[in-house]
Amino acid sequence: KPPTSIEELDRFNDKITKIEGGRIVRIGIIPWAQFGNANATFTWGWAFGGSFYDPDNYKITANDPKVIEAMEWMTSYAKKYNPNTINAFTQGFGSRDQNPFYIGRIAMQCLHISQIDDINTYAPDLDYGLTYIPAPKTGEARSSWVGGWCLAIPKGSKHPEQAWEFVRWCCRDPKGTEAVGKMQSLLPGYRKSPFLDEVRTRRGYGEFLKILEACRHQRPVMPAQSFYMGSLERAVDYSIYGRMSPKQALNSSTRETQTELDLRLAGR
Repeated sequence: KPPTSIEELDRFNDKITKIEGGRIVRIGIIPWAQFGNANATFTWGWAFGGSFYDPDNYKITANDPKVIEAMEWMTSYAKKYNPNTINAFTQGFGSRDQNPFYIGRIAMQCLHISQIDDINTYAPDLDYGLTYIPAPKTGEARSSWVGGWCLAIPKGSKHPEQAWEFVRWCCRDPKGTEAVGKMQSLLPGYRKSPFLDEVRTRRGYGEFLKILEACRHQRPVMPAQSFYMGSLERAVDYSIYGRMSPKQALNSSTRETQTELDLRLAGR
């Protein structure tokens, strides 16, 4: 039975983690190593019940008390194991076939849907399960979020109408979304895509589809999103290396991202 709460997750981690001669040989989970610091912050911040952006008032809320609580929990693992020790542990896992989760060196981690094919290719005998992200009792049960990929037409394109037709085919056409889904191993956002019915009962994909259909969050859609991501990356580093407390780091992230957003909204 997988952990459903942060308390259970911590207990699982303590039982699984193995240290020999001051070196980590195996670990249960690395909270900030979930597709980068920023994505990890979104993941745990929402699971803890936090909010990152108020779209009605154009306000950055990285210092939401629940997000601070999430980063304090993330930072507790840095205090327990030392981030330099964790870095030494993860540096040896470079190639895709040496993913530490695939070879049993990290027991629990967030997976991207594209990794299902990776596991089938590089670790076909891996005994694994998929479930929802654990959350504290005061947080959001079965929390999830989506990012998504984007197609854009460059300014000054010589064939904007044809380009738009291609974008539409990829994103809102039954055959197009099916083709992209099969090619990229990704779930389309088009609800009528036949690819969704095709993968509903397929191992791994069915679980991700259930998560997608019940998803409540996406990365804040606003002009300073990229800046925000970089700011959260730094906030996690400052926290886990002890340069700032989680509250200080997230207050700083809130201030600098709000300043950047205000400038962009003003057209400067």
